[in-house]
Amino acid sequence: MIVSKNLLIHTFRRPDDGAFIRVKNLNTAIAEITAGHCHEVVLVSVRHFREIFKNDRNTRIFERRLILPILWTNRHLLARTWNGFSSCIAGLILATFLRPDIVVGETSASWKLAKATKFWRQRAKLIMDLHGAGPEEVLFHNPTSKLHESVYSYESRLEQEIALNADFITCQSVNMIEHLIIKYPATRARFHPFQCSVRSELFRMDLDTRSYYRQKLQLNDGETLFVYCGSVHKWQNVHYSVNVFAEYLKCSATAAKLLIMCPNPDAELCNHAYSLGLSDDDFRIIAVPHEEVPAYLNAADIGFLIRDDGVVNRVASPTKLGEYLACGLSVIVGNVANSWSSARLDSSCFCFVDLDNAAGAANTILRFVDSKSDDPMSVKQSATSLAGLSLSTTTETERLKMFMKHSVMEQIS
Repeated sequence: MIVSKNLLIHTFRRPDDGAFIRVKNLNTAIAEITAGHCHEVVLVSVRHFREIFKNDRNTRIFERRLILPILWTNRHLLARTWNGFSSCIAGLILATFLRPDIVVGETSASWKLAKATKFWRQRAKLIMDLHGAGPEEVLFHNPTSKLHESVYSYESRLEQEIALNADFITCQSVNMIEHLIIKYPATRARFHPFQCSVRSELFRMDLDTRSYYRQKLQLNDGETLFVYCGSVHKWQNVHYSVNVFAEYLKCSATAAKLLIMCPNPDAELCNHAYSLGLSDDDFRIIAVPHEEVPAYLNAADIGFLIRDDGVVNRVASPTKLGEYLACGLSVIVGNVANSWSSARLDSSCFCFVDLDNAAGAANTILRFVDSKSDDPMSVKQSATSLAGLSLSTTTETERLKMFMKHSVMEQIS
């Protein structure tokens, strides 16, 4: 077996961040497949410098780790200039002393350093991991900002450079691959879809855990527990999900509660729920350690994952989707979920709702819940089967292994 020297370059994120989980899954798999000696370079903005040392054990992917401070973000010319200069120098040092055979860069944020390392180490193979449609995300989040026009132009330039210069590109979905090939038909990169998958040993259905945590949440047997897990950014439509739940309580004859798990309980979201007439008996917003998230998901019956229908979400592979399904939950989604491979495989686990009519969405959910009430265990088993079939880390690793064997390893032998 060929033993390679691998260099992973990625930005610092919290250990429960879906992007960090993806980076860890992907690069752990690459390390196992190549039997590689791995070094990790973490790009850390100055303002997060203390945090990375506080969470050293939880944010470390490999034992050998280097930390490179950068000016965050790339929104200003001075920051871009400094990051480009420091990346060039750091790339020379990494190429000279580590002499990597494989360089893996995570998203456009790592491109400058990955490209510089490749420049000084020509024989290295460069794998870029693009989570999503970066330039489109800039416009999606702030479509009217003049500042974001500059950032969009910069991100577009980086994406184009990656598409035209990387040896291999991993994406979170086949849709993302098609999106890039259409945008950059001159690309010579080899593509591989590596979905944002879940660890089945952590996220799995457990009836004993379900029973214990439902008691902990003081839920009756007949109560339906809705759940949302994740950040509360505007694009995640959490406020709309709360609106839908408030309408659901008005039309449902059975009791229901809403549990929101987010990194930092949001006072504004809480006040929004109160303004809709919800009480503390109807909903809870809590912060939960990542390792305890599966237990609370097991206690739930159905999860909110409502996204807008746009290119950013059409090319996505949400980590949270796999976590919901793996714990046996049905999932409330918008029509964009028709673009996701898991929904195309089995739509019975998905409740599709409109994004502009909370009352209508509530009635749709009510009919969906009623239709599944006769055999809830069958629904849970369908969800877990779907997660195992389309969103498990084991499955994605096996597919990646074939890609690495036939595309990457033969070029470094």
